[in-house]
Amino acid sequence: MGGGTRRPSWRPPPPTARLDGKPPKTKAQGVNASLEHLDLSYNEVLSDACLDIARAIQLSPSLAHLGLSGNPIGDSGALKVLSGCHAGSKLRKVEMRACGLSRSGPIPVDAVSEDSALAMDNVFILREIIPEALGTLPMPAAAKPVRKVMSLAELRSSGDGGWNSQTKLEAPPPHRAPRRQAAQNQGAGGQRVVGASRSVVQ
Repeated sequence: MGGGTRRPSWRPPPPTARLDGKPPKTKAQGVNASLEHLDLSYNEVLSDACLDIARAIQLSPSLAHLGLSGNPIGDSGALKVLSGCHAGSKLRKVEMRACGLSRSGPIPVDAVSEDSALAMDNVFILREIIPEALGTLPMPAAAKPVRKVMSLAELRSSGDGGWNSQTKLEAPPPHRAPRRQAAQNQGAGGQRVVGASRSVVQ
């Protein structure tokens, strides 16, 4: 029909979810592949947050420069940061000026604060001086969800009151309809029995 309205062709929706309930996989899931410079200087970062910074180093394969100057992380915090500098990391420069490092501590202060050391990519210098302090943090492994098979009765008695993404229900037994008692059976002598509760029809 020339004057009719054309119906738009159907297109599948974008893959926002999978049938198993998991998000679609990406090439770099959980990894920041574009971060090259991270400056956290003078942000009141404490030693307790340095382990998270070490994890960020591991999950940022393109990170080349990390600035932590002016944060009171101390020797313990500096060691936590360097624990994320594994052998495959591209991190070349770590600035830790005025971070409360002690001169007699495990990390040479000049190697993380002097301009000459920073200009020479001081991470390589640290690998030569204190190789035992770098890359000690284990790389994060992809966690696999544990699926627990529960019956419907166990799910009701568990008290969570709803569907859990980590819970897999057992399929209930197939429903069987009750058999009809003597439905439309042909009796002797031409008698037809319609139902158990009905009268006999001649």
